[in-house]
Amino acid sequence: MSESVYPHPIIAREGWPFLAIAILIALALTWTGLWLLAAIAWLGVAFIAQFFRDPPRTVPEQANAVLAPADGKVMLVERTRDPYLDRDALKISVFMNVF
Repeated sequence: MSESVYPHPIIAREGWPFLAIAILIALALTWTGLWLLAAIAWLGVAFIAQFFRDPPRTVPEQANAVLAPADGKVMLVERTRDPYLDRDALKISVFMNVF
C-alpha cells in the first residue's frame, strides 16, 4: 500500500457554500445576542463540517485495488446484474454514518 496521501481540503468543496452560510447565520445570531438560537446555529455549523469532512486517505497503488467511496460499514456484497451496462457485476453496499 502506498504511503502517499492525495491532496485535498479538510472540508469537501461541495460543502463550502453550506458551511459558509451556516457560519454567517451563526455569527449574525451571536452578534444580535440571540444566544439560544446562536448555540443551535453553531451546532448546525459543527454538524455541516462533520458531514462534509474529507479526511486524508492512503490510496493503494495496486491496479485491481478497491477504494471505498465513503466512510462506513460494508453491509452487503453480492453478485447481481448491472441494469445500465447489462452485464454481471459485484454489488457492494456501504452504510454511511454521519458521525
